[in-house]
Amino acid sequence: MDYYQLGGFEASIHSHPMFSLGEKVYEVLRQQQHPGDEGLGLSLVLGALHPPQIAPISMKDPGIKSAGTSHVLITRDERDAIHRESIKFDNAYKAEFAQQKFKNEKEREEARAAMYRTFLRFPRGRVALGEFESLSPIFLPDMDALSTKLDSLTPAKVSTHDNSRANRAYQDTHVAYVVQRGQFENSRVVYLVLQNQISRNLRELGDTSWRTSLRVFSFCCNIWANDLRSPWDRKTVPKVLDIGWCEAGVPSLEPEEKTQRHLVLKENRQLSNSGKIDPYEYGETELCSLQSATQRLQSVFAKFAQPLPYPTILLVHDVQATISVLQHFGLDMALWKFDLKSLLRPGESSSQPRGRSASPGATNRSGRDSPPPRRYAPMYVVDVQALFVALLREGDTSKSVPSICKRLGLYRPKGWCAGNECWMMVDVFRAMASGKSIDDQLRDWPKPVHSKEGTRRKQKDTAKSKSESESESDYGDSNEE
Repeated sequence: MDYYQLGGFEASIHSHPMFSLGEKVYEVLRQQQHPGDEGLGLSLVLGALHPPQIAPISMKDPGIKSAGTSHVLITRDERDAIHRESIKFDNAYKAEFAQQKFKNEKEREEARAAMYRTFLRFPRGRVALGEFESLSPIFLPDMDALSTKLDSLTPAKVSTHDNSRANRAYQDTHVAYVVQRGQFENSRVVYLVLQNQISRNLRELGDTSWRTSLRVFSFCCNIWANDLRSPWDRKTVPKVLDIGWCEAGVPSLEPEEKTQRHLVLKENRQLSNSGKIDPYEYGETELCSLQSATQRLQSVFAKFAQPLPYPTILLVHDVQATISVLQHFGLDMALWKFDLKSLLRPGESSSQPRGRSASPGATNRSGRDSPPPRRYAPMYVVDVQALFVALLREGDTSKSVPSICKRLGLYRPKGWCAGNECWMMVDVFRAMASGKSIDDQLRDWPKPVHSKEGTRRKQKDTAKSKSESESESDYGDSNEE
């Protein structure tokens, strides 16, 4: 499917600055998507470009979109509908212009200039989908919403880079949240696929037959925070206090009676982090040695060392720390993938696992033979902490799982427990992935408590909590402080 950029920097379609592009195209797009039905809005596509670390060099040249920015895309059919309407409007205007009488040549030229200013312009062709890390749906309920979105993507002035309100923050390639913008949007697409709610604009982007076979795991660990050994020792032999893992139900991503464990390591049970240790709420905590924990983890993850006929997503907190811990336990992660694009659009990803090449004598007996069943990477790892940082646009990447839950207003846990935090990560992932696009979702979450609005919200929640039951779990929907 071909896509075209609607408005913004280096757009495929734009209008003269004195006119609103949203007003010009909204009704055309609505009629294209919902003929005769005025009550429905628009479902368009938001494309987020590759993060700077993997962006092709050519994308960083002057005049080319900067990595990390996002853009509104429309299909070829929608672009053609806009083009047809533009031609009709142009022809009608030209006919009217031809019948007008002018006092002098200056008046004629002014009218001619005004005529050309009203035309939509189509300076560029389709976009290269390979440049985009994510392609995700956005819903625009009315013309004002479309105009607001396009206005936010309009460059402030002629420039060699995208200085629009929506994208100017992503010119700084050192900002941590730039890297995860595409991953955040791909998480939304995965969730919508699971709910069978993907918009028609995206149906042809890739194979979604995995919807009914996808598995979602969560792994969490707590490492001793006061470890004063060398960075190398802390990385290669981390002081792990406890670990937990669970498997969420699909498609709901709700807790189910599946795999869920919480292990506390005997060797480090005398060590502790700040705050109290909370009891494990989903079963019995097991006290075991490092050797026993290693055997347990290797047994659980043994199948996830080779490509599989079904995909599995693994939710983690702080991917680098998690990798160090899993390597410490001897897990084979050589074929694991750390992006969801390779799941959603495998044909455009160079990280897709390769199968064995055919023998020299092998031939395809029939050109109509079905392709072999798809094999998936053993794991597709999603760093929930990184998604949180990308959403909130806050540079602090040290937030624990409980503090993330508290910041998002999901609930307010008091202590730490890797077994409980596994399910917290599932809740956080579901809450973010089920929401609006990353550019529009931020306003739906509570303000930080240090802001005036956040302080008022906190005071209101505190007052409300006095009338609620004291018996609710720290990991439930309690508003207790």
